[in-house]
Amino acid sequence: MAREIKIDINKLRKDVNDIKAAASNSSMYYPYRHLIGALKLGGLRYKNVLDYLYNEYEDLRNIDVSKRINNTKLSDFMSEWRSKGMLNSDEIFELRESIFPDLKPKTEVKPKAKKKGIINLFGSKEVDEKQKFIDKLAAKGVLIESEKDWIETYYTEFSTKYSLDELVSQYLKDMSNAIAG
Repeated sequence: MAREIKIDINKLRKDVNDIKAAASNSSMYYPYRHLIGALKLGGLRYKNVLDYLYNEYEDLRNIDVSKRINNTKLSDFMSEWRSKGMLNSDEIFELRESIFPDLKPKTEVKPKAKKKGIINLFGSKEVDEKQKFIDKLAAKGVLIESEKDWIETYYTEFSTKYSLDELVSQYLKDMSNAIAG
């Protein structure tokens, strides 16, 4: 014997509309994801990025003010897109470089201090360690060519502070935070 299920149609409609609104909220900003990432890497805060988007793009400008997202929600969207592989770091870095051509990495490249290490016939231990760092990042999906300057600066700055595995993890965390905000 089948049992009857009671459905409140009005509540169901409201719930479905809320779900659609939430989904479309993310999708409205999705086309701007690489621009958002580039502006964030350029040093802007998500609040400033949203102000820019709302002022410059008609489809976003037409969103009712009461339905606009805040910086926290934008950060959530960026995290979601990044975790789902929907962000292309090459495109973000290219946009950042075209918008901010004079922007240097946050840490300046310092002259390399002579490190104590074993010198072998093929080069210094430091070169081998840097290559291992780059190889590990590539294995984690980092697109090396687009981030080469950033990676070398990061390695130079932090290689004495972390072990190789810690350095890779910290780099990925720092880049993730830089994009997400």
